[in-house]
Amino acid sequence: MTLITNNCKAIDLLLQKLKVFLFIAFFTFSSFPLFAQATSLISSCSDFDAGPNTTWPYVLEATTPAAGTASQAAQTYTMNVTVLPAGGAEVRVYKTVANGNVFLGNPIALTLGSNSITVPAVTFDRAVKFQFSSGDVEFDALSLNGVNSYCVCTTSFGADILEVCDSLTWIDGNTYTSSNNTATYTLINATGCDSIVTLDLIIINDNASVVVVNDSTLEVQSVSNGTSYQWVDCNNSFAPIAGENNVNFTTQISGYYAVELSLNGCSVISGCFAIPTTVGIDFTSQGVQSRKLLRIVDLLGRETEIIKNKILYYVFDDGTIEKKITLE
Repeated sequence: MTLITNNCKAIDLLLQKLKVFLFIAFFTFSSFPLFAQATSLISSCSDFDAGPNTTWPYVLEATTPAAGTASQAAQTYTMNVTVLPAGGAEVRVYKTVANGNVFLGNPIALTLGSNSITVPAVTFDRAVKFQFSSGDVEFDALSLNGVNSYCVCTTSFGADILEVCDSLTWIDGNTYTSSNNTATYTLINATGCDSIVTLDLIIINDNASVVVVNDSTLEVQSVSNGTSYQWVDCNNSFAPIAGENNVNFTTQISGYYAVELSLNGCSVISGCFAIPTTVGIDFTSQGVQSRKLLRIVDLLGRETEIIKNKILYYVFDDGTIEKKITLE
């Protein structure tokens, strides 16, 4: 038998599960130094300029007279040396004095570990530089007047803290359907260094599984602490039914009904289920001839053809639903 169908909204939505996603997400990114830092050679670091000669081939410029009163402040460099070239390396101070002449300090041998020189403050504008005898000095920390060099990368860590409904496609391209606090992804931070982000994800799942208890009662199968329930009328654009906020829903009014589950800001609406007008079984298929049969559905609301020896629901264009069985 071929059934005639129309575009009745409540019927077309019978099998459709509507999900309302409220994305509760906030991003917290904190950074702190990585214990094992990258290293750099003086010759590879752009903070160093070319020196005046081959004896002092690399210069770290601290200030110039053009800086005005800022050049009068104390000037300090600090370097943590990890490797020295064969034969060692030295550093010396270049500075201008009040009359504009140049003063060159005595060479100081660099040592493994922290090396630092502070040129005291003065009352006139001046130039201050630190000259190095070799570019083969390797270091894992360098600062000039308290500003860290970008030549040495310090990896930072961060946490992406998210609370979402059902699933999340993260920056790593993976889709997560369960909570996760181990996934990581490496970004490049503003200084060009690695920034490792750890996912701290909570997935909120609320499964709107409904069973037909009997001809007048529907019941939610999945019950979670904190979940709220609102039964809705599928035939009335899923309008909430006043006072129906329990796990069970009982009515004597025929129609299609669903339940909306809400948990921690996430909502999901179940499929629509039929409550029939008749509780008896009609074996004759006799009915009001003026009605038009729209379709036949099973106990789960799925459209079907006539199946013998199985209880089915007949949906008519006047809004009535009849429960019938055809015997062989």
